[in-house]
Amino acid sequence: MIVKKNFSYLGISFYSDWKKFMLVTPVDKEENVRFYTEKCGFAIQSAEMDGNVKVFNFIIERQ
Repeated sequence: MIVKKNFSYLGISFYSDWKKFMLVTPVDKEENVRFYTEKCGFAIQSAEMDGNVKVFNFIIERQ
């Protein structure tokens, strides 16, 4: 998958000294939520309202 390859490039190759990545996506975008959690290894850190849109805050930390 192109997006996963791009994420891997940014996280592993380009920014080799990263300790954690955080991102935000709307809760109702179920495909995005599944992709980030199941394919990329992100965990849902919290949920909050951004204006009138409920969003998840995701995090992934390097071991």
